[in-house]
Amino acid sequence: MSFFSYQAASALIENLALLIVLSFALALAVAFLGRVPDRLRQGAYGLIFGAIAVLCMSFPMTFSPGVIADLRNVVVMMAAPFGGPVAGLVAGALAAAYRLHLGGAGASIGAVTIALSALLGCAYALRYGELRSLRGAFALGMALTAITLPPFLLMPAPSSGPSFVAGVGPILAVLNPLASVALWFIMSIEIKRRAAEAARRRSEQRFRDIVETASDWFWEMDANLRFTYVSARFEKITGTPPGFLLGKRRDEVWYGPLTNSLKQHLEDLAQRRGFHDFRYPIRKADGSLGHLSASGKPLFDDAGAFCGYCGSGSDVSAEVEAVNALKRARHKAEESNRIKSTFLANMSHELRTPLNAVIGFSEIMRDELLGPLGTPSYKEYAGDINDSGRFLLSMINDILDLSKVEAGHYELYPERQAVHTLVASSAKLLAQRASSKGVQLRVEIPHDLPLINVDERLMRQTLINLIGNAVKFTDAGGEVAVTARRHGNGDLELAIADSGIGIATEDFDAIMEPFRQARHGRQTRDGTGLGLPLSKAFITLHGGRLSLESRLGVGTTVRVRLPAKLVLDQDAAPLAALPREAARAEG
Repeated sequence: MSFFSYQAASALIENLALLIVLSFALALAVAFLGRVPDRLRQGAYGLIFGAIAVLCMSFPMTFSPGVIADLRNVVVMMAAPFGGPVAGLVAGALAAAYRLHLGGAGASIGAVTIALSALLGCAYALRYGELRSLRGAFALGMALTAITLPPFLLMPAPSSGPSFVAGVGPILAVLNPLASVALWFIMSIEIKRRAAEAARRRSEQRFRDIVETASDWFWEMDANLRFTYVSARFEKITGTPPGFLLGKRRDEVWYGPLTNSLKQHLEDLAQRRGFHDFRYPIRKADGSLGHLSASGKPLFDDAGAFCGYCGSGSDVSAEVEAVNALKRARHKAEESNRIKSTFLANMSHELRTPLNAVIGFSEIMRDELLGPLGTPSYKEYAGDINDSGRFLLSMINDILDLSKVEAGHYELYPERQAVHTLVASSAKLLAQRASSKGVQLRVEIPHDLPLINVDERLMRQTLINLIGNAVKFTDAGGEVAVTARRHGNGDLELAIADSGIGIATEDFDAIMEPFRQARHGRQTRDGTGLGLPLSKAFITLHGGRLSLESRLGVGTTVRVRLPAKLVLDQDAAPLAALPREAARAEG
């Protein structure tokens, strides 16, 4: 059996770093190749993917003597879904040529697997276009393993094809899907940022077009700063007759509250100073809010006496909206970049921790440091390896669940559940953890509560997430209490209250977003930051809502409120009448 080594883990991190370099290199290419023909642009993208694949070959991961792997095939496969079919072919040709150049017993087979990877990516791109889902990335990673392993059965001597496949197969079965998902996350976030940047550039172009085609009107004021003339185009643009302004001062036709800009403008008028691009809001005849710009110059007679003002005006409503849209696009681009950085920071920690456990314990077992493999301690280490693997699987499942919920593809399977049983069984799984921390876990659920019609798995996962968080953030000597009650309108509420460290009010919104944690008070790096967002999503799917009440240093209460339509009274329809149970009965 093959095991990870510390050298393999180091090479894995180096390969993941190359994926990050790939995303930034692609971003630079997008910036400089915006006006290049599509085929040429795809070719440039293919060169970038191919170069990263070649670099991956320079950082191989050695899992055991003769069993070496890297992420070249994943990078080549992803070239077409992200850069186009031409990019996939170019990347595959470059990487395959380099593998043949390296030579060795497996050179030709390695080149064949690279070609198969490129063809897989091209087939996906031609059938589905750009890769836009985590599920698709995971499926591609699995397909990659399936099509690239068989050629290695033909490995020539001195290597044994079947033994090589047996050694590297299980590793690639895990590595390829995980690497595909990681690269998809990095690249999809980059794609969103590129889309936001494109929206920003379109807004800038729109702004230029507006300025170039702006239509002006003209106006005049007398020495008392009252309008004496407004050209007819004012009515065409604003819908307000010019006569509405005649005989009035600027502050008499001002819409909205008195602002600093108006005060400054009135002072300019009083001091007989010229002004340029004074912007102010106006309510148009159709009821919409518009924005106008005015520029003016003071007039004096030959003796130097002030006669009034003359000037021009423009409707800058579209320009103001374009500027606001530009700000929103920039904010979205910055937010996408921030989410990318947060994701990488969290996932790098979450992946290293269980991987280090797998590597450390497996090396002890491999080298038989505690004696022959029959030693009882090895059973405990095997359990730790299993726990770490399950944690990685749980993390991937959370990401997949969140992706399905956000895509609107999650289907509920409601069943009648007893509230007390559901809560008690969930709390039981966390009782040992609470006891080891010195935290009292108390469940007070009345046995006479009515049944609820919910998806058992989602509700159980929600309760485990919420109770687990409460235990995690409560110190020794504290308490976590789970209670339930029925509201007068028929809603059912579950409350998980703890006496832990609490959450600052300004962090409430942040912790409901994926991969984010509280910024105030004591923090922890444990977890991916998916527990609360997933729980909220699951409750929302049921038509309910999740709310927080918390104070720093005092504790937190999370309330899950299920609507009355999910609460089954004593005279509710029998079990077989419910949709899912009826289907079971018919089956």
